[in-house]
Amino acid sequence: MGSDDAVVLAQAHAQGRAVLTRNADDYSELHDAGNPHSGILVIFEGSNASKNMIFAQVVKALGNLDKSELDIRGEFVPLNAWNY
Repeated sequence: MGSDDAVVLAQAHAQGRAVLTRNADDYSELHDAGNPHSGILVIFEGSNASKNMIFAQVVKALGNLDKSELDIRGEFVPLNAWNY
């Protein structure tokens, strides 16, 4: 985990913004360590690139999450689950 990740998370939180990342491992560590944040939206990727989310799927998942009106403040949200 780079210190830049913690800085990005803190700056986003200071602005009331969530972080969207493909860096699941590092941001999971920051979340688990109790760092305050306004939401971490993570896109999990596997070794099979054909199963990874493309831009259009990310946009669709963000729309579905937004429609749900889920309060994501302080939550670690796997965005893949919202791609339906």
